[in-house]
Amino acid sequence: MKLIRLTSYVPLTIFIIVLVMIMWLTYLPFPNIIRLTDSDYPNQDVPTMVTPGGNLAVSMNAEKVWIGERELEIEEEIIRIPQDFPPGWYDLTLQLDGANITRYDSVYVTPTSSQDFTFVQLTDIHTPCYGGQDVEERRGVLDLINDIGPAFVVDTGDMTDYGLEQQYIWYKWITSGLEMPIYRIPGNMETYSDPNLERYAKHLGPGNYYFYFGETLFVAGAALHSPRSWGGFDDAQIKWLDTTLSKEADLKFLLHHIPIVSDEGRDYKYVPWGWKGDHFSQIEQGYEQIVNILTREKVMTLSGHWHGYSHESEYEGATFYNTPSVTRMSGIKEGPRFRLFRIQNGTITYDNVVEYEKLAITREYNTDNTQVTIRIRNEEGFPVPLNIHVELSPSVFPHKTDLGEIVASTASGDIWVKYSAPIGESEIQVTPTNMSKT
Repeated sequence: MKLIRLTSYVPLTIFIIVLVMIMWLTYLPFPNIIRLTDSDYPNQDVPTMVTPGGNLAVSMNAEKVWIGERELEIEEEIIRIPQDFPPGWYDLTLQLDGANITRYDSVYVTPTSSQDFTFVQLTDIHTPCYGGQDVEERRGVLDLINDIGPAFVVDTGDMTDYGLEQQYIWYKWITSGLEMPIYRIPGNMETYSDPNLERYAKHLGPGNYYFYFGETLFVAGAALHSPRSWGGFDDAQIKWLDTTLSKEADLKFLLHHIPIVSDEGRDYKYVPWGWKGDHFSQIEQGYEQIVNILTREKVMTLSGHWHGYSHESEYEGATFYNTPSVTRMSGIKEGPRFRLFRIQNGTITYDNVVEYEKLAITREYNTDNTQVTIRIRNEEGFPVPLNIHVELSPSVFPHKTDLGEIVASTASGDIWVKYSAPIGESEIQVTPTNMSKT
């Protein structure tokens, strides 16, 4: 009887021994996670978003400013984007000390309101070294996200398998079809062949920065203390996050890879030091300090790392979302998934995990490209908010839609249709208005 009881602990003992060995063998100091300074923002890696009629802050030393080819007036370090500015990407040119400095593709004029918008969190793409079906499917997921039409996308790490050069090249191809900005932070996998994140910085930019969209603050704050499957914050990172998350905002998000607070523990639940009373954390160093900041500021933290898990944990006024992977790895039976949020007037009004294979959006244009039929198949089990972009021929007539609402249009024929797709199949007709001469 005693032998049976002892042998029942053998697998657990072996698991703990192997885990401790891995942690010891993979230990490295904190990587050099670059922090973006205010004077270097915005840039191509961390662009700014602004709505037509909205304001854009610029360097206090700028003498003149151009968005694209259009020079705009500066008033107290603020420029106002004209109401007729077409949505899309623009270069930002600053005149500093008489010399022009251009930051390419650093300004995105959005077709959506900063008071009512959606954004997508994806995580753990784990791009392999080679092309083929795995890479093609990941590209398909990003193409679907593009069809949904969020204001922007955030990627919370492990975008590569091991941080290799070819993996970054494939990752950038996978995400290259996005029309809107994508904001990223590194995950633990990015350090495996690149412990100081030099390759990451070359391809994707800094790992610490912040940006606003309207009155909502987003802070990218990577914590990649080794051992690499765990996280931690050194004193400098804690200080930076404390200052940055203290900024004024209606709603605050922290973009982070490794779970800070969770009701679950995944496989790590057997590790005694991961439990912090009634919840679990995979943060080793700086745990108490970061949780104090997040609860004080009522921050929404977005993380990944656990692949198949989709959880939302509440702790002392802070909310912690754990989003599943955009992969079919780790024994996941469901299709690739990502999380879709809707923010309205500083409040989260929509939060659902979307399964790639349960949503499809197609467009069928007529022969002269003056009208389009949008077909939607929604098997998610809940309505999905969309902001669908269609590209029609230029027309002297405005367009109308029989479902949803046209929220933006340009003289060149770009039109965005805002629509909440119900469960099942639906069809939207976008046509020119009947304006004949009498």
